[in-house]
Amino acid sequence: MSTSSTSIEITPKHSIVNYTWAFFKPKVTIGGNTTKYEWGKPAAISVAPRQQQVQVHFSTLFVRRAGKASITIDVQPGAVTRLTYKAPFLFSFFSGKITPA
Repeated sequence: MSTSSTSIEITPKHSIVNYTWAFFKPKVTIGGNTTKYEWGKPAAISVAPRQQQVQVHFSTLFVRRAGKASITIDVQPGAVTRLTYKAPFLFSFFSGKITPA
């Protein structure tokens, strides 16, 4: 299969209780490249088929790397690896969580 269809799709989510997170865009880092995304919308990132480290965080007014979480995954050739990031429930200095979707 072609490596062009190899990707990681991550959906960043936050609790509806803490709607203030909606004002701060989540940042996804894969292979040293960081990109801002929208909450609740899947973001597909083309990657090489190998072990990849995925990190997600968001910046608030007082915490630069709020809700930081990371995961190392094996990406198979031609596959779409789906992940979900969940921001901390209430406090920005707690860690978020990344899980396979």
